[in-house]
Amino acid sequence: MENASEISKHHTTAASCCDSAAMHHKEAAKHLAAGDPEKAADHAVKADALVGEAIQHTAKANKQHPSTGKKSCCC
Repeated sequence: MENASEISKHHTTAASCCDSAAMHHKEAAKHLAAGDPEKAADHAVKADALVGEAIQHTAKANKQHPSTGKKSCCC
């Protein structure tokens, strides 16, 4: 597959974004539990941006996959 390294790069980046988003969601929960909604909101905004970036990279990778007759899913 000629685009394999480019596709792999997009999937790896998407996975990394999801991992980072999960960390920010956990931090948001900690700050909410500690009574600091402003810090929680900051982390929630960062998580949201990272999820958006993951979706973009997943879409880029999916566009480059050869047709297999199967639909790819997105996080």
